[in-house]
Amino acid sequence: MLNYLYEKEHYEKVGVVITDLEMPNTSGFEVLKTIKANPKTNHIPVIINSSMSSDSNRQLAQSLEADGFVVKSNILEIHEMLKKTLS
Repeated sequence: MLNYLYEKEHYEKVGVVITDLEMPNTSGFEVLKTIKANPKTNHIPVIINSSMSSDSNRQLAQSLEADGFVVKSNILEIHEMLKKTLS
């Protein structure tokens, strides 16, 4: 996903990134850190959507400047978070 974001400046067309914490090649925390560390992408809202919703994961996401944390499979919460983030 990060490769896509940076190739051909796709980041200019991205309104929000929703990422899980557990993925095969990288973690959601790494995605979040990479996006927020780059001046070209740090304006893009990043929402964590994960079943790993411990307080420590939520606090880490917040410290890394996540724009939201939603418990996986809670579609109503995802919808509300998107409305809030994109408005």
